Amino acid sequence: MRQAEACNEMMIVVWVQVLAMKDEGANGYPDPELFSILVGKADAGEARRHLRNAIEGALRSIAGDGASS
Repeated sequence: MRQAEACNEMMIVVWVQVLAMKDEGANGYPDPELFSILVGKADAGEARRHLRNAIEGALRSIAGDGASS
């Protein structure tokens, strides 16, 4: 259960960052704290092994959004 909660929280953090960057029309790097927050969430839920999948999934989705617009 802790891993599922941690994965959910990681995805929320990723999507909040993505939406904030889209709203501002910003291209480039995310907030400097993003990755430390993600690692903290992953470690709190003993879900670090899922962190890469969360980030890669979000990036694939973003790339798909860019290709369709």
